[in-house]
Amino acid sequence: MSMRLRRLAAVLFVVTAGLFVIGINAEGDSEATEAEEAEEGEEGEEGEAGHDEEGEEGEPGHDEEGEEKVLGVDVESPATVALAVIVSIALGVGLWLSNRRWLALVATAVALAFAVFDIAEVVHQLDESDTGLAVLAGVIAFGHVAAALAVAWSARLEDAS
Repeated sequence: MSMRLRRLAAVLFVVTAGLFVIGINAEGDSEATEAEEAEEGEEGEEGEAGHDEEGEEGEPGHDEEGEEKVLGVDVESPATVALAVIVSIALGVGLWLSNRRWLALVATAVALAFAVFDIAEVVHQLDESDTGLAVLAGVIAFGHVAAALAVAWSARLEDAS
């Protein structure tokens, strides 16, 4: 039973890593589409366009920077995405192949930390009115919490035997 729970957690780590990459790409595509639409809207405006553009130029950079940060971490940076995916896959492989208690504890802590970021992303996406990405972030959060519970429960079962 213990190994089955670890393998379930391993699969959840890999699946949530894949969903995370899909979400990052979808968010990037969404932001690119919004930028194109905003650009088209600005081209249609004439008259005080020069004055308006100057005032707007400073804001998007600030908003864009704020959008990328979740709990102070730039979750959309390629380095952060790569690190999260590598850690998830490494933990998944480790849990699948090994029955080490320390690995179970590390995996539990990492899964819970990822879940905190996922929940913060749900809130962020709801603020941005992007329900689709909020749901995806919620599914990823659920996957991380389920992985944490599965690994923790497997460690507990090992202690009992």
